[in-house]
Amino acid sequence: MSHSGEIAKEQNHRRLDADHVQATVHQIHEPLRVEMSHSQAILDEWAREGRILAPYIPEGSQNRLDAQYIRTTRLTRKLDWKRLGPFTAVRR
Repeated sequence: MSHSGEIAKEQNHRRLDADHVQATVHQIHEPLRVEMSHSQAILDEWAREGRILAPYIPEGSQNRLDAQYIRTTRLTRKLDWKRLGPFTAVRR
């Protein structure tokens, strides 16, 4: 009987230790989560200030695409077309 009582006492002690660790982690985690959210909001605001809005391209208009960032099968970029198209805008 005494052996099972010691086991139950030890399990109860471990449960209390786990609850204490969980409470401590929560005390540390919650302020960090709030601070990270605040920092992300500030960085998001700064990033939005530097962005340029996309140009308005109405549906059905003919547009040419700058080929600077498009990979083609030409051997050299110097001999490739600088602008591709014209393409018809399908949707906005």
